[in-house]
Amino acid sequence: IKIVGITTVDIKLFEGIIGKVKVNVIPEK
Repeated sequence: IKIVGITTVDIKLFEGIIGKVKVNVIPEK
């Protein structure tokens, strides 16, 4: 993901990755 010229798609993908990380981490706690 480029910091300059970031696109909506990049943001959606980034949010998707964060969402998956949260889903994977929270149940382990």
